[in-house]
Amino acid sequence: MVIGVTGTTPAAQALVLGRPTGGRMRAVGVSLPLAQQVRLAVAPLLHAAGEEMRELPATVGGLPGADPVRFWPVKPEVVVEIEVDQPRLEFGPLSPPSACSTGAR
Repeated sequence: MVIGVTGTTPAAQALVLGRPTGGRMRAVGVSLPLAQQVRLAVAPLLHAAGEEMRELPATVGGLPGADPVRFWPVKPEVVVEIEVDQPRLEFGPLSPPSACSTGAR
């Protein structure tokens, strides 16, 4: 569900996504910046849920160490379908560079 909108200019807007957990709506991610066509389509569906910006840790947006995500809350009335760009979380050491990636042949 959409629980907020980021940005102060239309070009920077992204959606803050949430899901119900334990009777509360919990932020679970932030979309990529929306194309103008998508912004125009979704804007009339979103209704403000407050007059003050809120803040989420940057890790909700997948950016550890980045600035917090500031957003305008909206009523959780719009359901979205997401496509995950990574099938699973992968952690561990980086692979060593191959001979081709260093320019050596």
